[in-house]
Amino acid sequence: MKKTLKEIANFLNGKIIGDDDVVITGVSGIKEAKKGDITFLANSRYACLVSESKASAVIIDKDFNTKNIKGKSFVVVENPSLGFAELVELVAPVHVKYEKSISDRSFIAEGVH
Repeated sequence: MKKTLKEIANFLNGKIIGDDDVVITGVSGIKEAKKGDITFLANSRYACLVSESKASAVIIDKDFNTKNIKGKSFVVVENPSLGFAELVELVAPVHVKYEKSISDRSFIAEGVH
């Protein structure tokens, strides 16, 4: 994955606070994030982790105060958890393959034409 924050914000219909040219190379949890990653804050109880996180960008809601946080850019969305999940799906889609088969328990009911 290699996208600018502007591309991500457009995908999420979000508003950027900070540098929209930041290049994002991965998604991660707030504690595990490293430079180039984007993370999210869904619960204000974990707000103290935003400034400690090594993430380059954070997906937040409109109520989060970014004024005292330096060195990070933000994408403001309605629902940060949903936004993060949509972003994960974009960069690492889950493709489930089902084997084609007919179950041994299958049957055709009487009267079916």
